[in-house]
Amino acid sequence: MDELIERAHEAVDAIDRRVKQERREHFGKEVAMGADGTPTAHIDKIAEEVALEVIGKEANILSEEIGYIDNGKEYTV
Repeated sequence: MDELIERAHEAVDAIDRRVKQERREHFGKEVAMGADGTPTAHIDKIAEEVALEVIGKEANILSEEIGYIDNGKEYTV
């Protein structure tokens, strides 16, 4: 669990760095429809992509944008 918490902190830092590189006027632009049936904004897509890169297959994933990914792990993030 401690390793997963560390990965989560790494994901937050990586998202922060990436978002600071983006142009703010694009943040609210709808870019897709999420798995939950609501629009996905550009900033949501960025955050999810970065988080998935960092967390990888260390946990199951539950997301508004892509739904549920079962990686066969004990924990879901």
